[in-house]
Amino acid sequence: SEEVGKIPIHAYLHGSGGESSDCRSVLSIGLPKLISDKTVTPNGIVIAPFCPGGKWDDPAYQNAFVELLDNTVETQNGDASRISLSGHSAGAIGCYSFGARYPDYFSAIIPISGHAKYVTNGGYENAWDSISNINVWAFHGALDDRVKYSDGKAAIETLRSMGNEDVDLYTFERWGHGHVQDRTFEGKYSYRGGEPISPLDWAFNQTK
Repeated sequence: SEEVGKIPIHAYLHGSGGESSDCRSVLSIGLPKLISDKTVTPNGIVIAPFCPGGKWDDPAYQNAFVELLDNTVETQNGDASRISLSGHSAGAIGCYSFGARYPDYFSAIIPISGHAKYVTNGGYENAWDSISNINVWAFHGALDDRVKYSDGKAAIETLRSMGNEDVDLYTFERWGHGHVQDRTFEGKYSYRGGEPISPLDWAFNQTK
């Protein structure tokens, strides 16, 4: 890694499904599972942190997670200007929460089946202004009956109304809540009309 320069860092925030006490459970879902199965080969560092119940808006967990990222930058030749997040369901909600609390820390977020309704009442000053400085590529199933598609779409529309042009929403027309967790990282999609790219590679390319 010393020879190829600083390495981008991406973290995947799991959802709240199950109250497992085993941190290794994160390897059985979403992006960590696809990497473990060698379905996805990352071109950077991927971290899969564990948070019981997926309560990513807890300040104690947020502080610990940022400390972990700082340590990764220092010990693994990580690129502090390219630290991105993705997450499913509660993890997607956590992406927005982290963006609001640490507006200058993350280069991009990929919320999957999430919303940002809790951000405005989370005690973060100028929360939407903070998130509007981060590149956002959201994914959502139109048939989602757990986190409504309209709520996920509303977050993107709010950011666009604030003048943020670096946001986009990809809609899985025939999928619901859980299916998109794996489907998102298995494919390539067009971000704002550009050439198809995998969401993970897109995240690695974003710079704050």
